[in-house]
Amino acid sequence: MEINKEYMLNSQQNQNDYIDFILKNPSKLKAEYEKYKHYNDILFNNSAFIFEYKNSICCIVSSNIDINRLNKIKKIIGNINKTHFFVNVSEETINLLNRNIERIMYESSSVYINRKEIIDNIFYNEIQSKIQQDGYDSVSVLDFSKYILYDFLHIGGSDLHLHSSKTKGMIKYRINGILELKHDNIPLDYMQKLIHSFCLLGNKDHVEMYHEDISTTIKMNFGLAGNIKQVEFRFQSSPAIPLPVVVIRSQQSPIRDITKIGFLPEQLDVIYSIIKKDSGIFIVAGPTGSGKTNTLESIMAIIEQEEEKHIIEVGDPIEVESEYRTQINITRKQNDLETKEKLYEKAFLSCLRLDPDVIYFTELRSKNVVSIAINASLSGHKVYTTIHSANIKEIITRLYRFGIEVDLIARSIVGLSAQRLVRVLCDNCKIQRKEGYIQNSNGCNMCIKGIIGRTAIAEVIEINERNRQALQNRDIDKIKYKTMKEVLLEKIKKGQVSYTELLVFEEKDEYINLF
Repeated sequence: MEINKEYMLNSQQNQNDYIDFILKNPSKLKAEYEKYKHYNDILFNNSAFIFEYKNSICCIVSSNIDINRLNKIKKIIGNINKTHFFVNVSEETINLLNRNIERIMYESSSVYINRKEIIDNIFYNEIQSKIQQDGYDSVSVLDFSKYILYDFLHIGGSDLHLHSSKTKGMIKYRINGILELKHDNIPLDYMQKLIHSFCLLGNKDHVEMYHEDISTTIKMNFGLAGNIKQVEFRFQSSPAIPLPVVVIRSQQSPIRDITKIGFLPEQLDVIYSIIKKDSGIFIVAGPTGSGKTNTLESIMAIIEQEEEKHIIEVGDPIEVESEYRTQINITRKQNDLETKEKLYEKAFLSCLRLDPDVIYFTELRSKNVVSIAINASLSGHKVYTTIHSANIKEIITRLYRFGIEVDLIARSIVGLSAQRLVRVLCDNCKIQRKEGYIQNSNGCNMCIKGIIGRTAIAEVIEINERNRQALQNRDIDKIKYKTMKEVLLEKIKKGQVSYTELLVFEEKDEYINLF
């Protein structure tokens, strides 16, 4: 397609007048966008926009556009049978247009209008085919973001990572605890729009991503295994160079059956005994992604059956919505000078005034929060919470380091648990060796690369009189329980877990013991 010089808007005034008119009239911009929505969704990937002007089609492009990108744009709109001409505008104006159009693209999609759009295998295959044939620029960023979420969910990922270098963008999935590269060499400008698209799907302004952390929830409807299911994703971003780093976590329904977490029968007996206690603190520890939420949710499922219990949950954010408990989401307003720790303390104190029987608190983060939890438990409340520690001994050591009186710690805590996740072997294709079983990396139709999921290896103790005395004397070596390593060895012996997991466990344990 030739550029018709006769229709070029060479007059700077004409350019400025019309573009200024569009930018100051959102309804006009939206109307122009929707006239050629199919083209504008794709042109948006190339920082271009088409609209009608004096009975002709105008295509706005940046003044410093390269020839290859220009030819690509001409190819995209070449089958519109009208006169075309290009308006060369500044990069600043293009960026402003992009920001406005991003919002319009999202608001014009059925995802925004009624949340009933179904992302299914047909949609997935169409987008995948376009990408393979013509590259990322052949699909709109909104469609690609939905394609990524479907693919990530379908393959069984737990965390979706979007990272950027100076020259390209990358998308990685964490599957069964392993981070795998799925999309590489994504053009940086496309990656930027993709990150913005995910932020908009969570109803957040993407401009804020460059100045502060963003936390939100993305809700989408998926057609999976013949069923329509609404799935929630937790979106988290932080400012970074050159683009914000984004991690999206699948929020599928947690395991609410304590027997399916991975605890041994004797450990379950300990947990049931702890649950029966009317007051005290039960702490679940483990690194990020170790299944702490599943463990606590399965405990909540037991407690929620007792209708006379008033349960209050305080979260940052609330990860699992429940109609059986009061849930308080800790939020921090923009420009709020209060730290998260202060907000935690206020939220904890606030829920104590609401007459709870059970308090489910996200995390013990500071000495003050630990003190409030101890006082709550000693005044007759049951507190369930988490802490970032590697094992039971480290939980106790960390509580000592907070500077809390040893006697208060010993009197308030009723139970401790620490856990990690290990990969479960597929019984259909696992390979037997002299040392034990290992995974079949080729997999079969029953698994993903020889793995069918993950299970917890945990250590659990109830603070009885003997253990309480050991806590008071700071003699934690006298507290006896089955360690995570012993549980892991038991599961290796049964053929549930690869013996190579022991090497991974020992490497992590050795690293932790350095600190």
